[in-house]
Amino acid sequence: MANKNIWDPNPPVEESFPEDSNKPKGDMSIVLYNLLALALYTVMCAIIGSGGAFIDAFLIGIHFVACLILTMINGKWIWLLSGFLVLLIGFSTCAGILWKLM
Repeated sequence: MANKNIWDPNPPVEESFPEDSNKPKGDMSIVLYNLLALALYTVMCAIIGSGGAFIDAFLIGIHFVACLILTMINGKWIWLLSGFLVLLIGFSTCAGILWKLM
């Protein structure tokens, strides 16, 4: 600590932070890819029409169970978080699709 000069200027802001600090790192990319998959098959099921909401609900259930299994296999809690986000967002979109059809 004696080697530090208190009169040295602070480093510029761009040197303090890495360049790629806004990109999703590591485990958050798992959530990103799961939500992209959810969005993809939800849009495809919404285009189908009246039977699409039931197919979407079935796919959301399979997706949630797959996330639970991957949580147990990998031991990463991010898979469980991702599964619950898929379940929550998927349920609300299914309800919205069914509400629109009524």
